[in-house]
Amino acid sequence: MTARLYAVIAAALLAVVSCYYVYMRPNYNFHEAPLTHHNIERTRLSTSWPDYLIDCGGEKIIENSVHTKILWNDKYENNVVEWTGYFADVKYRSKGWLFPDIEPNVLVKMEPSESSVFADLVLTVPNDVYKANKELIDTLKKGNGIKFEGII
Repeated sequence: MTARLYAVIAAALLAVVSCYYVYMRPNYNFHEAPLTHHNIERTRLSTSWPDYLIDCGGEKIIENSVHTKILWNDKYENNVVEWTGYFADVKYRSKGWLFPDIEPNVLVKMEPSESSVFADLVLTVPNDVYKANKELIDTLKKGNGIKFEGII
């Protein structure tokens, strides 16, 4: 019984010391995690799709997901790109019975593609843009080339 009590006390002390070290160590801001949003202002990037794959593609995520997420936050998040791809499909999504507006999700295959089966990108089209371009979106056929501008 006494040995167990000493073990519990030692474990609790170790936990307290460890937490204190992590919280108080130099150059560590406890409230700024590396996976938070960074780019508040939008900028136009000249990065191509192949460049994006080199930086943040599926293989990079598998190799080191934390490094890839940090790079994505710093370089791509909330920035504008203009790319060219191929229309694959459109999926219409309702926001529910309280919000009857429909937002289409345009599925796009890119070149080079990361998948032989699935779309590489899903473009969520805002409702006002969809209403202004409904005829164009509805007439797209699988394989049509599309040039789009979007916020990552």
